[in-house]
Amino acid sequence: MSGVVGAVLMVAYYSFPKRIQGIQYTAWGNWCMFIAGLGFGLRGIAPDWLSIVVANGIFTIGYWFMLAAVRSVKGLAPLPQKPALVGLLIFSLLITYWTYAEPSFDKRTILAAGVGLLHFIAQTITSWRTHQRMTDYFFTGLMVLGIAVAGTRVAGSAWQLLHNGADAGFFTPNTVQLIYLSGFILLSFLHALGFLLMVTQKQQNELVCQTHIDPLTGAYNRRALTEVLPQQLRKPDSTSVEVAVIICDLDHFKSINDAYGHEVGDQVLAHFAQLASELKRKNDMLVRMGGEEFALVLPESTRTQAMALAGRLHAALNQRQADLVPHYTASMGVYADTLNNNDLVNAASSIRELLRHTDTGTYLAKQRGRNRIEIVQFAA
Repeated sequence: MSGVVGAVLMVAYYSFPKRIQGIQYTAWGNWCMFIAGLGFGLRGIAPDWLSIVVANGIFTIGYWFMLAAVRSVKGLAPLPQKPALVGLLIFSLLITYWTYAEPSFDKRTILAAGVGLLHFIAQTITSWRTHQRMTDYFFTGLMVLGIAVAGTRVAGSAWQLLHNGADAGFFTPNTVQLIYLSGFILLSFLHALGFLLMVTQKQQNELVCQTHIDPLTGAYNRRALTEVLPQQLRKPDSTSVEVAVIICDLDHFKSINDAYGHEVGDQVLAHFAQLASELKRKNDMLVRMGGEEFALVLPESTRTQAMALAGRLHAALNQRQADLVPHYTASMGVYADTLNNNDLVNAASSIRELLRHTDTGTYLAKQRGRNRIEIVQFAA
């Protein structure tokens, strides 16, 4: 089973974009377990150093690859290799000791299944801490099942050892062995399925982001205003929502492009987006409207709150910018209104009206000398 799953995963690896990392690690992990399974099957035919020591070592390496795969697809830091190598050495020495110096199948099983138990616990923690979609819940559930299977194996062997029972062989038929082998075969398939679902979901999320994110600044684009913002504004337990908007137009931006070049102009745009992102709240939405114009949409915010944010942004722009980019300023308009459920039915039109009203403030700011904030008191 693991060999077939590994082959399928390698096909998936070459089918997905190379920026989606981790698939190859899962494939290598399954192949390690397939090779280890062949080694276990040769017990009594091949020497013990191959069918026990080496086979268990390869199996443990497979666990490492599988954990590395999940961390990779979640965008987490790679697993440190030196501690893993030290752990593999200690594991192999103990397996060797309980194979030759003090032969004990149960002790080897407790050790190997214990490593598997730690692996499934680590997988569960990693998946749960970064869960976002239903696929993550599904994968976490599978890892909990793995904890149950490995825990059953550890408990069964420990009970056998404590009651001074005779060592059972790997393929000796008994209830615990049947649960372990059946559960592991099922997990091998389900693990690959759950992992591929996570990878597919990640690719889908990236595609959605590409349609809504401005690649230069990392801000949302205009399309997101009508596709993402309405979802954020709708509240099932509320009939209306206050929305404030700040439109920022960078002053004399053409002069910056003419004097320093378009590359520096791009750096200015990215600098503004980073600064605004640092000052806004998490649920506020920064949108690049086009060119040098940005909008900050503040759900559940009053005009006073919007003015406070605009004031902080204005003050930050008028401070020395550490020569990272040429000094620049922005003209800002601020407007706030209350949208009810009827407004949100035709959200695109309501959002356009908000922007139109706010833009009158930005226009006034430019007319009155630039580098200032103008409040739109009433809808024009």
